[in-house]
Amino acid sequence: MKEKIKTIAREISGLNSCELSELSEILLQEHNISATIYNFGSKTETKLEDNYYKLVLRKTGYSKLSLVKEIKELFGLGLKDAKDIVDSVPCYLSESIEYTNALKIKMKLENIGAEVEIL
Repeated sequence: MKEKIKTIAREISGLNSCELSELSEILLQEHNISATIYNFGSKTETKLEDNYYKLVLRKTGYSKLSLVKEIKELFGLGLKDAKDIVDSVPCYLSESIEYTNALKIKMKLENIGAEVEIL
């Protein structure tokens, strides 16, 4: 049993931020399990307060390289992490962000051709 848990833990630790967000959503929706996820350097509960929103990257647009650079800068990520996010579109950029910050990020990313949604 212990080895099974270690294997699952290894697999989960190999997931990128977007994949962790998807896993968290599945656990919450299908199994009613609330999970805390690692989201761009800060821990965030999947249950959101009313004044926080989710920021979703829907489409990359015409310049993936520019998008990777912008996401890297906006979220303080490494190049590989930013590229992983862009490669796994559609995905969550943040699951808990204030509306004004979400709007600023959305406008910056849409200026380089990405499609971003605030939920």
